[in-house]
Amino acid sequence: MADSASHPGPRPPPTPPGLQTGSSEPAREPTKAENKEENKAEPVKSLFTAVEALERRMIADALKETGGNKQRAAQNLGLSRQGLLKKLKRLGLSSS
Repeated sequence: MADSASHPGPRPPPTPPGLQTGSSEPAREPTKAENKEENKAEPVKSLFTAVEALERRMIADALKETGGNKQRAAQNLGLSRQGLLKKLKRLGLSSS
């Protein structure tokens, strides 16, 4: 009868090259956002201002798409109507 140490059983599949310890190959290609040459966007002053600008744009687009209907715009944005009204006030956007 064979000793279990001489036949340990099935071997696991090999580790992909990008995940091997000490591998010099990259695990993946860099995304466009990570590639500084392709990402020539205007520098952002802070995360707060970037989020605020995105909120303004998304709210304006939602209101335009719904013809100014705040209830539907809020629903499309995943907000309550009151949440949308609070954001409009905080961002200094017209709530009428």
